[in-house]
Amino acid sequence: MDGGKIIHLVDRGLIKSLKFPTFWFEPTPQGLFMLNIAFSQSKYFVDILRENVKRGLRQKIRNGVWPGWAPVGYANNPKARGIDVDSEKAPKVRKIFEMYATGAYTLHSLANWCREHDLCGNLGKEIALSNVQSILQNIFYIGLMKYGGEIYEGQHEPLISKKLFDSCQEVMAKRGRVHEVHKNNFAFLGLLKCASCGASITAEKQKGHNYYRCTKKKGLCQEKHYLREEALTEQITSYLQKVSLSSQDTEKVLAALDTEQDKAREDAQSEVSVLKEQLASVETKLAKLLDVYISRRFIHRRIRRQKTKFAVSKNVVE
Repeated sequence: MDGGKIIHLVDRGLIKSLKFPTFWFEPTPQGLFMLNIAFSQSKYFVDILRENVKRGLRQKIRNGVWPGWAPVGYANNPKARGIDVDSEKAPKVRKIFEMYATGAYTLHSLANWCREHDLCGNLGKEIALSNVQSILQNIFYIGLMKYGGEIYEGQHEPLISKKLFDSCQEVMAKRGRVHEVHKNNFAFLGLLKCASCGASITAEKQKGHNYYRCTKKKGLCQEKHYLREEALTEQITSYLQKVSLSSQDTEKVLAALDTEQDKAREDAQSEVSVLKEQLASVETKLAKLLDVYISRRFIHRRIRRQKTKFAVSKNVVE
């Protein structure tokens, strides 16, 4: 119940008197006036307290320390007032990123994996599907922090590399929902068409062997037999031998590949050099910006001291 409603109830006579630890009042104009002052003081105290808390949180985040509960894989350190790596949960969280980056696992399967491996949240709650998605999208695990719409560099130890994190984001953006990987890994599935009707070739496993057949999705097909994978491999090998390169051509191709590899290595080195120069430039700019900030604070302090000195002198003269 807010202060305005309490005063309204007092005016209607529904509240006869109120007593607090520090004072009490009667339903008179003077009492209502004092009650309004008490409510105003309480509101002012709450506002100041909220602003001080926000200021403290902003300063803490600027120092690279996360001001809230640590995500799964980390633990709050109340003594050092920092974030430490949870030695028990961190390897499991890292495994989640590695599995999802392969593209062979869905969020649902990862949630089941967490349940099977006793990976829970820091408050002991079960990790649901939405929690898995939040974990995979949290930049905290690469040493960064997002707070108030801005990104800050944290002092905590990164749990995974940025390359692994980016791979997970690519999988999530590309597929949305990643389909479960097939239980049977057929080598030629999706590569062949039926010679008779042109439909796709499917495969299935029977008695420990892989067999290929026409899907017959384009209507009737003359092919009614299954082809064993070993026989199909022989056919493909026989066909490839007809178009295989000679030893001389193979050497030329390998030499060309070596040249391309050397060129790619040189390009990568030059790109690394450019990135290092850009990094050095950014660090220099940050250092200059810090110097300007410090000098401005110093100037402001001098101005305040001079202002105080002049005010005292003026008071003495007057």
